[in-house]
Amino acid sequence: MGEELVAAHISSASTGGVTLQNCREEQSPTVRLVLGKAAQSRQNAWFKSVGKMERIARDIVGPALSSGDPEFAGLLTALFGWITNVSEGN
Repeated sequence: MGEELVAAHISSASTGGVTLQNCREEQSPTVRLVLGKAAQSRQNAWFKSVGKMERIARDIVGPALSSGDPEFAGLLTALFGWITNVSEGN
């Protein structure tokens, strides 16, 4: 899925109020809601592709995590901790 299609999904989901660049620059609750809605597009749904979601996490969410919503960052930290415990057999 190319940037143009992702940008179009984001624009459509936000009725033009949020851009792909906005999503790269901030991790506000509004941006997260728009990304969730855009990812559920009937065609090329992002959530059906682990690879695509890994790239979003690596390229968009990860770099902005420290400047984003502390509650969201805490949730991800707890999730990573849980994954580590499960993988270690704890």
